[in-house]
Amino acid sequence: MIKLIVSDMDGTLLDNTLNVTKENKDAILYTTKKGIPFVIATGRHLNEALPALKAADLHCPIISANGAAIYNEHQELIKVNAISPNNVLAVLEIAEKYDTLFIELMMLSGILSDQPKKREMMMKTFISGRLHNGTPEEIELAVKEKLKEFPVSYVSSLQQFIKEEKTDKVLKIFVCNTVQNEQLDAFRQDISQLSDVSITSSHPENVEINSLYAQKGIAVKDMARQMNISLEDVFAIGDNMNDYSMISVVGYGVAMGNAVPNLKKAARYVTDKNFESGVAKAIYHFVNEENLA
Repeated sequence: MIKLIVSDMDGTLLDNTLNVTKENKDAILYTTKKGIPFVIATGRHLNEALPALKAADLHCPIISANGAAIYNEHQELIKVNAISPNNVLAVLEIAEKYDTLFIELMMLSGILSDQPKKREMMMKTFISGRLHNGTPEEIELAVKEKLKEFPVSYVSSLQQFIKEEKTDKVLKIFVCNTVQNEQLDAFRQDISQLSDVSITSSHPENVEINSLYAQKGIAVKDMARQMNISLEDVFAIGDNMNDYSMISVVGYGVAMGNAVPNLKKAARYVTDKNFESGVAKAIYHFVNEENLA
């Protein structure tokens, strides 16, 4: 019986305009009224996750940065699993070899980068991939809106900042390609030699580096244990490989219709795509199935 629902955001709960569909919101309210808690598990920073959730009037615990920071429904910090400064510096040093990569550090306090022009290029590629039929003007407007919605602080050098920083923590290192080439694959191969890090992806054109202990699956296990809920009674849904650790350990692991093939193989059930409110359809499928049992 489902006793806890956990959902990814991008490519899952959110449609291609990066909003929660009405159908998904209604399904969440349907289950919370039945006493089934709802939790977000996202690669986003808390500050990046909140706008879409607030717009849908959803208030819930948030597993952010792939499990590096966990918050309760009041946005109070519960747990942090940061990357060691030495590993951050090692990743940044490796990345210097690749001139088409965009890099940002997800700090506990916010997002940090030293590449403003590449960030705009990255956001344009990201938006264009979702607004397939969008005009250049519509894409440009969407890019400007998202850059405002996801603010970043800029420094002259990320490496120098980490060497001097004594208090703030690095939750995640986000790396993506600004052009189509093989640099990201080479970079991924290089960093695979590092120890005590988790390397995943939320999109074919990015790499996300966390502490080895910052994974969605670990965070979901911890949350279920605190709620005295068996993992067999947890429903988790996602679309990419940073969701694999939670999809593969719960009783109701669900992959989106737009999920990568390896996640679909690990899932108990494959639902419709994110822009078809696949989250809602999967929730109703399993909750109603349990009611009939």
